[in-house]
Amino acid sequence: MKKILIILATLLPLIAGAVEPVQFRLTPAGLYETSTGEDFIIVPFEGKSAAQIHEDLIKNMREIYGQDFDRFVHVNDGNTIGVRALGDSLYVSKVFGVMRSWEGYYRLQIRIRDGRIRLNAPRVESVKMVGGPDETWKFSKQVGKWFRDSKIKDNDREKYELVVDHMNLLVNRIIIGPSWSPTPAEKPDGKSSGDNDDNW
Repeated sequence: MKKILIILATLLPLIAGAVEPVQFRLTPAGLYETSTGEDFIIVPFEGKSAAQIHEDLIKNMREIYGQDFDRFVHVNDGNTIGVRALGDSLYVSKVFGVMRSWEGYYRLQIRIRDGRIRLNAPRVESVKMVGGPDETWKFSKQVGKWFRDSKIKDNDREKYELVVDHMNLLVNRIIIGPSWSPTPAEKPDGKSSGDNDDNW
């Protein structure tokens, strides 16, 4: 019994400070948003100062982006981090029955305060097929093809889920850690604040 209490006492601070994964969805306009339709989400970091959160995020991004960190990550001040990075699998399509990956640039902005961050929804500008012609396409126009009357077409659901899951994985690895991966039963709820001004 004493061993169980010692183990619980050791794990409790780790569990209490755990960051919940976030989940965005994609709209017919090619914009990511929360399940409540907002373009940002507040993520609590219980018991951490803004400086600690900033340090953790920078460490995660250095591991994710490696030698491209200085090119992709922009630290505006101690409270704001901007990302404009090249990513693969931002869009997928089927060409002659084979799933093809598209790459492009995505943007993220993270604002940091004691105990929380405000994570703006990712934005994807344009995409081009990996190994395909050297022409780019507007992400919103490509994604719009997956919808009919604001609903995902059945034959495009797999592509939609691949793209959204990939972006959510990328975002969660930035805020939780590079080794994070979802468990099959995990369904983040995407709760966010209803306050759109600067008082978050």
